[in-house]
Amino acid sequence: MERRTAPNKTAILALIFALLIILGCGGGGGGINTTGGTTSGNTSAPQAGQYLEFLVNGVSVDPMNLRVGDVAQVVAVNYDPAGTRTVLAASNFSLTGATGSVATLNNAGVLTIVGQATGTFVVQASVTLGSNTVTVQMAGFVPASTALTRIAGNVRSTTGNLRVGYVTVQFWDQFGNLVGGARTNGDGTFNGLALSTATRLTLRPQSIPSTYYAAIRYQNVNYATIGNACLMPLPSLTPGATNNLPSNVLVPRLVDGPPPPPTGCN
Repeated sequence: MERRTAPNKTAILALIFALLIILGCGGGGGGINTTGGTTSGNTSAPQAGQYLEFLVNGVSVDPMNLRVGDVAQVVAVNYDPAGTRTVLAASNFSLTGATGSVATLNNAGVLTIVGQATGTFVVQASVTLGSNTVTVQMAGFVPASTALTRIAGNVRSTTGNLRVGYVTVQFWDQFGNLVGGARTNGDGTFNGLALSTATRLTLRPQSIPSTYYAAIRYQNVNYATIGNACLMPLPSLTPGATNNLPSNVLVPRLVDGPPPPPTGCN
């Protein structure tokens, strides 16, 4: 008679987690990356692909650190594998997650910040690449103007020390309120404003390149990026100062296989 054994619960949990983080991956590589990117070596350009940039007075600004009164021209750009940046023609601009009391966006891609946002909003546009139309998006946020502190760090791959650029970093308080954020530069560094009440950090899943899992490893502990139950803890923050994370924020590459289930949940 055939012997039947009970399924291994740990293996089942690992499989479910792997499926969730694959589904949570955003962006894309190899020419259709919409919101995230990676770099290798010492270059400062993101992974080859398409992105939205916010230009205030002609200077690219961090869309997670906008201020009331900012008028930003949203442009679609392409980075090739050599890091060359090319501006693309964009159309069908749209704004979600922000009412007219927070921001407005016209058909030419001019974004005007008129008030305080309580969460992220998303700017989206269409670009044509050959015979294909690609949707490109970028999250934005307006941090509070009082009781702010800075949080700085690096986002890298778990193996290979690759720099993960154009990823949206979000800071949350203990009550689940978004209180700040940053977009990583092409070299994977970030430096964002937040309320000093920030206690946790995550990466916006949709901004993580498709060559990575939507997960975090930090100081040898694994965290999720989906939901608010298993986010990376921040160290104690000094108000009004720049608080540097003691370790890199790591994201696992697909080529290295699924990461283990999150162990930092509370």
